[in-house]
Amino acid sequence: MNRAELIEGLVKDCGLTKVKADKVIESLLGRITYSVARGRPVKLVGFGTFLIKTRKERVSFNPYTKKNMITPATKFVKFRPSSVWKEIL
Repeated sequence: MNRAELIEGLVKDCGLTKVKADKVIESLLGRITYSVARGRPVKLVGFGTFLIKTRKERVSFNPYTKKNMITPATKFVKFRPSSVWKEIL
């Protein structure tokens, strides 16, 4: 499913116009992004949790130079589905 299909679903299910449905999606994604970027998890009951995790600094191998190198610590967003969602799948 892409964004256009999601908008169409909101139009059919909620009776919104396409413009309002797009604004709802934009607002939802913006608020999730804002909260997670500040280190606060977003918990949607029955769906899942968006949270930020950190990968530790580690030694990795560069296949081009054939040498080990240090890969710095990085942050990434993790989605953990709820148990209800896992059962559906």
